[in-house]
Amino acid sequence: MDAEGSTDDVSESSNGTFPKSTVKKVDEIVPEKEDKLVSRARCLFLIVLLCAAAALATVVYVISRNKEAADFEAQFHDVANEVLKSSNENMKQKFKSLESLAIVFTSHSKEQSGNGYPPGFVTVPDTNFYMENARQLGDYLLIGYNPLVEIADYYLWSEYVKGNIGWLEKANMAIGNTPANVSLISPFIYSMKLYNSTDGTEIPRPTDAKKWASNSIELESVEVSRRPAFEIPQDGPFLPVWQSIPAPPPQFINVNMLRDPIYQQTLQVIQSSRKTTFFDVCSTSDPVAGGFGTDNDFTLVVAPVFGGFENTSAIVGILSAVTPWRGTFDNILVQGTPPVLVIMENSCGKTFSVIIQGNDASILSGKTEEPEEFNDLAMSAPFAEFAYPASDEKQSLGECIYTITVYPTEEFESSFVTTKPIWYALVVLAVFVFTSLAFFVFDWLVQIRQKKLVTTAKKQNALVSSLFPKNIKQQLMEEVEEEPRKNVIGKAGIKSYLGDRASENSGKNQYGNTKPIADLFPDCTVMFADISGFTAWSSAREPSHVFALLEAIYKEFDTIARKKGVFKVEVVGDCYVAVCGLPDPRPNHAEVMAKFANSCLTAMSQVTQALGIELGPETCNLKLRVGLHSGSVVAGVLRGEKSRFQLFGDTMNTASRMESTSLPNRIQVSQETAKLLEKAGKSHWMVPREGKVHAKGKGDLKTFFLRLQTEETVCTEVSEVPSLTTGSDVTPIPVATESLEEGARQAKWVVEILSNALTDIEINRQVLNIKRESDHTLVHLEQASHSNLPINKVEEIIELPEYNRNNQETHDTKLNDCVEKELALYVQTIQCLYNDHPFHNFRHATNVLFAADRFLSQIIATETDDTSEKNFHDQTYGICSDPLTRFSLLFSALIHDCDHPGVPNTQLVKEAAPVAELYDSKAIAEQHSFVIAWDLLLEPAFKKLRGAIYANSSEFKRFKQLVTNIVMATDIMDNDLKKLRDYRWDVAFNETDTSKATQSEINRKATAVIEHLIQASDVAHTMQHWQLYRFWNSKYFKECYLAYKAGRAEINPADYWYKGELDFFDFYIIPLAKKLKDCGVFGVSGDKYLADALENRKEWEAKGETIILEMIRATSETEAEKNTHNIAFPGE
Repeated sequence: MDAEGSTDDVSESSNGTFPKSTVKKVDEIVPEKEDKLVSRARCLFLIVLLCAAAALATVVYVISRNKEAADFEAQFHDVANEVLKSSNENMKQKFKSLESLAIVFTSHSKEQSGNGYPPGFVTVPDTNFYMENARQLGDYLLIGYNPLVEIADYYLWSEYVKGNIGWLEKANMAIGNTPANVSLISPFIYSMKLYNSTDGTEIPRPTDAKKWASNSIELESVEVSRRPAFEIPQDGPFLPVWQSIPAPPPQFINVNMLRDPIYQQTLQVIQSSRKTTFFDVCSTSDPVAGGFGTDNDFTLVVAPVFGGFENTSAIVGILSAVTPWRGTFDNILVQGTPPVLVIMENSCGKTFSVIIQGNDASILSGKTEEPEEFNDLAMSAPFAEFAYPASDEKQSLGECIYTITVYPTEEFESSFVTTKPIWYALVVLAVFVFTSLAFFVFDWLVQIRQKKLVTTAKKQNALVSSLFPKNIKQQLMEEVEEEPRKNVIGKAGIKSYLGDRASENSGKNQYGNTKPIADLFPDCTVMFADISGFTAWSSAREPSHVFALLEAIYKEFDTIARKKGVFKVEVVGDCYVAVCGLPDPRPNHAEVMAKFANSCLTAMSQVTQALGIELGPETCNLKLRVGLHSGSVVAGVLRGEKSRFQLFGDTMNTASRMESTSLPNRIQVSQETAKLLEKAGKSHWMVPREGKVHAKGKGDLKTFFLRLQTEETVCTEVSEVPSLTTGSDVTPIPVATESLEEGARQAKWVVEILSNALTDIEINRQVLNIKRESDHTLVHLEQASHSNLPINKVEEIIELPEYNRNNQETHDTKLNDCVEKELALYVQTIQCLYNDHPFHNFRHATNVLFAADRFLSQIIATETDDTSEKNFHDQTYGICSDPLTRFSLLFSALIHDCDHPGVPNTQLVKEAAPVAELYDSKAIAEQHSFVIAWDLLLEPAFKKLRGAIYANSSEFKRFKQLVTNIVMATDIMDNDLKKLRDYRWDVAFNETDTSKATQSEINRKATAVIEHLIQASDVAHTMQHWQLYRFWNSKYFKECYLAYKAGRAEINPADYWYKGELDFFDFYIIPLAKKLKDCGVFGVSGDKYLADALENRKEWEAKGETIILEMIRATSETEAEKNTHNIAFPGE
């Protein structure tokens, strides 16, 4: 069976078959009469649809319009009620503030009666305090007290004024004005007239009145012809101007206000009602209100002042206050309320209008006509009824009673009555029109399809009729019609296909009598390709990096497969399975598969080289291990859950064994495949493998290696090295060779990582606007940086920057080319300073840097409801928020073993090495690495690099302190440093309450985590996959063994290595992994490190003694044969 052919057949049957009724009754042509009925039905449907659309649109319009009208009326009634209520409340508040002040004057009037003066002769102390408070509470422009002076007390009042005029000077001084010229005060009560300077006629002059009221003009500055004339009144009583706020000009004192008709009516009403009231609208030309502008109408509020608090006490004076009508209507409605019209009308025939819009009110000039279209909505009510006398007194006193009426405006109505109902109706019509069009388009398409189906059915019927007799044809049609069918559509169909099929037809053959989809392909070549070292590599990578590599590799393999006609069967993890010879048989299947496998080797090398910078330098060491075998396979689809195309048979098993026994970067082929290639004249492609390969379940097999010499082939030869294991249950360690090319890749990767960190530092400076200090300042700091040994400069707490929300901003910044060049030169120089020891070499430094970078990327905040950047900064102790901290950690990882001697510090002390004396026999190698790397950084050749690392004194000190602490933390054997680190950790992470940690406590935790992070990075192989641990453990053993052979160690490491590793796990590695877990910043990664450490200890306990023997043998063989065979050390 041809798999692709089968797919085509399924596709054809899905797209080319027809409804059973059509096939069965293909000769039944629809009569012409039925066509006419269908056409008439369409027309009738259209008419009904249009009528329904029109009716529904009309209903929607009417309902929407009525809803808007109802909303408009309801909202207006709410607004109008608020205006009526709040305006009365505002006026009542004005009354209360003036009545409170009247009580103060009444109190002083009662006290004054014992001083020889009539009760109304009152001067309230602290005028500005009492009267100003009342003015602000009542929103008055002016408040004045006028005593009621009888004709008999005319001269007595003059005497009182002379003795108490001091209040005027105090009032002016209290507000910072110059003292009043009291000489301008009239000694007697008088009436004032203002004369025109030309004809002498009596004409009010509001301009001068305004200046005098605002105290901005002195009498001496006015021409004689324009000064007020003093007129001594002949009769009483009098209401002279006395205390007021604002304080009046001196010449206004003693002006008789009773001469004004308003005050005459005021006194009459007050004496009758004995309560506070207000009076008719004041003109801006009136001397009472003329000093307060021309854009408001005013009213006069008057409160009586009594001689005592008894009900029968006489009125001895009045308090009069001028207030604008506008203030009565301000701040009534909420902001954004549409405007309403208020018409104030009194019984005396006077009217004024107010527009209220939101918080603001404005008086309309001129007479405003009532909006007749809103008469039925207008709301009216008496205004300030509490201020009027009893109803039987109103007419006799001639008092004007106000009525307030509220009308909506056109703007108010338009905010509710919109064009939405029309649009709603149009939308309904559009929906119906669109539905009608869609129906006719669908009907037209159905007719076209029906015509095609009928035409095709006629052809198929004729074909079947020509092949089968009529009765056989009928039986076939009936069998097809009776066959159960399912239409799988959308999510429900997918769910049915993937999840529900197992439960259907339980207990019986759910596939009926249909045959399985399977076939035998006798001539095929199968390829298994596995990535050598992938398991260990992936254990040290993020999941996203693992998938990025696999996707990139498999994408290239798929592209090559399509070009060469190879069928991809499946991928299982890092194993890629392909076959050639199916579904289309090919006589040259072995040759094609050999070329395909060779192209895959090349693609693998190219992909790993391209991703080396992104995924780490060790990525380039990954190699493809390939196995090929030819033979017959069974191919088909196993129906059931998640069915797919699969291959079965011994050929698959043998191909798998060819891959598992192959070598990295090699293609191993079976003898069957080799015969096919030899038959095709390609024997020169193959090289027999020495000896036979033992394959599980197959015995010893004769195999070959492919070595195609084509343009696209770039293979790295790898020597075949015997396995270190003595049994099949131990995984062989991958073989690799350190080379100059690998060192260059590692250096390039380090430069890229540090370059990215420097770029982040520069971005951070731009965001925070950090200024660069002068070169002189920085040079002075650099020159003074060698004043003490590094070990003596280890600090308990390193101060990291506090959170700054601007840190999260991003800028597009590229590192300066000169900085990149100096960084590359510095890394290459550091690389040269590393000695060629088996363990303490540049590759180890690169792996420590990689581990540190991975640790930093895994730092996360604990799970809380607060997901802000500030919380992340606090939860991770600010480690990830400061780019300079990240660079310092990576930089320290690079230099921490620079020029390492290859022996422990204790051996240097025993040898009395000069370097031991130089560093006081403490942390010798660590201090030495720091000093030579730091001195190198301070060379003139790296000036721009230093400028990129630190730009001011604060950054310099923080960078050096971080590097000092981090590098010194890699000495795990110095007791003093260990005690200091343990104490810092205990203090930082044994707190009971961490909810309110200070910045110092956060920095302490950050310091502790950073030091333990570099320690974990230094021994990261112990917390990773077993193969990585084996690899680096063998490296370190070899270094110690060579030192012993060279006489630089007293004890053979083989004697203590097994137990020493167990103790190393128990007393250092596992406690360190637990700290990483308990500090809470590594999330689930902390659990994984601990689990890997425990697993490696378990493996070492079970296999360590055997492994030590293998490492000793391998080391001895390497030393004996290194000059001739160049065999790599086991595990490299």
